[in-house]
Amino acid sequence: MPKQPTITNPKELDLYDQEYLDLRESYAFETEQINVKTIETTSESEGWQVYQPRRRNKPTTFKPCRVCRAIDHMFKDCSENSCRRCNNKGHIAAFCPRQIPKRNTCKTCDKPDHTYRNCPENLCRGCTKLGHIEVDCPLRPMKQRNLNLACGCDKQAIEEKRSSYYSQRQVYHCCQCKTPQLEEGLVELNNELICKACNVDFHQALNREDSRSKYFYSQGEGKGTLVTCKVCKIEEPRNRMQYLESMSYDLWFCGHEHMYAYKAYTDILYNTNYNLWTRIRHYTESTKSAGHQLELNQTRIFRLAKILLEESDQTIQEALEPLTSDLTNHSWSNDEISLVLRAEQGYLYADEEQNLQQLLDDLFDTSHPDFTKEIALKNLHNNFTVPVDLCKSCLFVQHQEDLDKHQGLCEECAQIEGSEESDKEEEKDNQNNTVVELQQRINQQDQTILTLEERINQLEKLNKQLLQIMIEDSQYTE
Repeated sequence: MPKQPTITNPKELDLYDQEYLDLRESYAFETEQINVKTIETTSESEGWQVYQPRRRNKPTTFKPCRVCRAIDHMFKDCSENSCRRCNNKGHIAAFCPRQIPKRNTCKTCDKPDHTYRNCPENLCRGCTKLGHIEVDCPLRPMKQRNLNLACGCDKQAIEEKRSSYYSQRQVYHCCQCKTPQLEEGLVELNNELICKACNVDFHQALNREDSRSKYFYSQGEGKGTLVTCKVCKIEEPRNRMQYLESMSYDLWFCGHEHMYAYKAYTDILYNTNYNLWTRIRHYTESTKSAGHQLELNQTRIFRLAKILLEESDQTIQEALEPLTSDLTNHSWSNDEISLVLRAEQGYLYADEEQNLQQLLDDLFDTSHPDFTKEIALKNLHNNFTVPVDLCKSCLFVQHQEDLDKHQGLCEECAQIEGSEESDKEEEKDNQNNTVVELQQRINQQDQTILTLEERINQLEKLNKQLLQIMIEDSQYTE
């Protein structure tokens, strides 16, 4: 059986049989209004009669006033309203006669010839530039493309960075380093949105004479970040300079070599009895200074210090040029370390004295009247990059930590000595066991002797008793 049809036009009644229609189908369209309570049906020859349903005419209702609950007026027209602006009755604050008139001037510069949106002194919060507000920022479409990954960046690379820099707020990304960023952390460079760190790196790599570099360090984000090297007078950003704390003024240097040259120079000014080369070696080789962990050109430091002391005619540029004769931090070999340590303890062979003297001549000013060999050897021992010493048994160079574990012995010597000590302890234990066994035997023999003596005494008593009985028997028989 087909689905029940829905009739919306009286002309469609002839298309369907009566059995497919019910009483409700007659109300699907409008005909002449006939107010009847029942639906009259006729024969099939007369056709169908459809009546308009009766509708109820509901009276119009009004919401009551929120103040006085009357229905003849609205809330804004109520005479009992109290204005929040002038505290008078009869109106609300939106229609107050004391309401401030609309502004006719720009609220940024207070000029009447333009509106706030078109003010040239507006500062955009999106790009931090003048001339517009954030709604009209030219970076908005770029940020939208960046947000939708329509900027041409690799989606996989961005997701890999996002896994380690995850944050629900960092929905944007840098087009260079691909790291997730906040909206306010992006800047425009060459029609790309990059982070502030990449922007700083780009401008730091530019030549200082470039107009973009000049604007960046004079009016841009790099304003106030340039400092001057105390030695070579070159301006560089702070994050590329070395800082030396001072109570009088800030000291910045292009590198560690410039800083140690200045420190050696100030030491000589403080005490003229200091030797310049000795101070340089102290800063570059002593374990008390951080310079012993760096690979520094000692000869270049010496040349820079001489220029600061005004004892050289060279310029800074000439002193900075590398030479084939330049000396770097002395790297100690195992043979040299062993030679110094054995010389300190007096375990040198006759042919090694010359090697030790040559080493001291290279490292110290042996012609100085205050030079002493013992102090020099002690200083060399303290200046080793790693604490070392000689093993008491084999006299080989070992780390101090390994020697402290075995009371001044290396691991091999400690094992050998431990095995010897264990053998001696075993012998002592064996001897002690033998003595204990002999003592036990002696004790057993003593106990046996005591038991025998007791038995002998008992037998003697029995013999005496028998003799007494026999004498008594003989006397009785007589």
